[in-house]
Amino acid sequence: MKIARGGCVLSSYLFQIFSLLKSMFMSIHAIQHTGKPTTDKHLQSCWVLGFPAIMEKKRKVSNRNRSLNSQMLHGVHINYKQAWRVREEAQILVRGTPEDSYYNLSRWLYKITETNPGSLTYQHVDAAGKFKYAFVAFGPSIRGFSLMRRVIAVDGAFLKGKFNGTLLAACAQDGNYHLYPLAFAVVDAENGASWKWFFRGVSQKIPDASDLVFVSDRANSISSALEDVYPLSHHGICRIHLLRNITPTYAKTGLLPLVESAADAYTCHEFWLIFKVIKDKCPELAKYLEESDFRKWARSYAPANRYNIMTTNIAESLNSMLKMPRELPIISLLETIRLTMTTWFFERREAAAKHKHLVTLKVVQKLVSRLGAAMLLNVYQVDRSEFEVKDETMKFVVDLEKRHCTCNVFDIDKIPCIHAIAAAKHIKRDENRFVDASHLTETWAKAYAESIHPGGELSTSTYPENIDELSCPPPATKKKSGRPPTKRKRSVGEFGVPGSKSQSHKCSRCGTGRHNKITCQRPIG
Repeated sequence: MKIARGGCVLSSYLFQIFSLLKSMFMSIHAIQHTGKPTTDKHLQSCWVLGFPAIMEKKRKVSNRNRSLNSQMLHGVHINYKQAWRVREEAQILVRGTPEDSYYNLSRWLYKITETNPGSLTYQHVDAAGKFKYAFVAFGPSIRGFSLMRRVIAVDGAFLKGKFNGTLLAACAQDGNYHLYPLAFAVVDAENGASWKWFFRGVSQKIPDASDLVFVSDRANSISSALEDVYPLSHHGICRIHLLRNITPTYAKTGLLPLVESAADAYTCHEFWLIFKVIKDKCPELAKYLEESDFRKWARSYAPANRYNIMTTNIAESLNSMLKMPRELPIISLLETIRLTMTTWFFERREAAAKHKHLVTLKVVQKLVSRLGAAMLLNVYQVDRSEFEVKDETMKFVVDLEKRHCTCNVFDIDKIPCIHAIAAAKHIKRDENRFVDASHLTETWAKAYAESIHPGGELSTSTYPENIDELSCPPPATKKKSGRPPTKRKRSVGEFGVPGSKSQSHKCSRCGTGRHNKITCQRPIG
């Protein structure tokens, strides 16, 4: 028999809890041999805690499965409520109560700043002295951002624990196109006040500048908060959110792919060729897009470089990864984020050390994919660094020294386009030498050179004498009746929503929609 020590539940069919009395062990032993359930609800909950599947880190076991496991493995039947209490007992045993998590939050924040120099943490209470906001930005992550492209995606996700709330996150993208978390905040709700408080915390480490870009959805609360805290920066909106906004009204026009192409266009000339088609076919849609401000959603009109980051996918990917941890108490949630970032920093530091190319792995793959098309182009050298590159229909001017091409792909992506690759091959130069410094393997390694350290065990650590003065009770929240939601409401056009691509079915016989092969009217033959 394995025994749980130090709050860690080891995988076993039955384990001992030292706090239980000797008589309880006798009762449990009787259950195991006779197969008859006891009437003591607490005993049954503690006994079923021993099932190995209950505490698996990445596996979510339903209450019904817990009941079936107990019946199959031990011949003991427990009902749904008992299985639910099992889960509650297990969570309290390992993580403590949600209320204790708020009282100990100030201690966790203190230990993070102590073990990770340069980290920034805040805790804010309301007028009644209860928890309202908490902010965390790890020092190594903030310092690594100085080596990356200055585009930050922000997004919020609702929490599913006892006291609800919202998790706000700011993320960047490293030189290998990986998600790079910057800052987090747990707030009462996603509104103008909470976003403004969050951006004020971010501004303490990332100052306002004209080359800084924030990408978000079209929420007015984010826009107004950025205008107050980051007036010099550029605020761009997510292309996917823009498409979802116009899908209900303009989906049947068939112009949504053109809107996406216009948003991704690299030159204003290319943008207007596409936009003219949209305007001719649907003036109402064109007017809506004009009122949405080209500078916010079109790459070619953005006053600051957005590079390849046209959506908030990097921030939403983080929220998706934290789908299950968002059910946990606040310290467990933040500790999961810290542990994830610790793991990422170590694994990516090791990957960068093993990577022997001049540029990062993803950039190598992108350059290789462009090489075939580049070899089909005709190149004419103008001077030492300037070239004229022609394809079947158009010609482009490339300046390798200035890292410029008239197609604008080289200028925006900071990676050689097919024309720049053709020019480099023409003079027998390595195209990797013309990649921006943010995509170099050396820069990639420097971004993850530091480690994010754990704060240690809270119960055995030492703190300043006034640390308990900073502790606060949990927020005053009112639970709604019924089962609490665990999934957000999806937007029109999103995967899985009726009317989206994932829900559009076609007849397997004739290939058209709105019916299947059973109701198909097409003659067989």
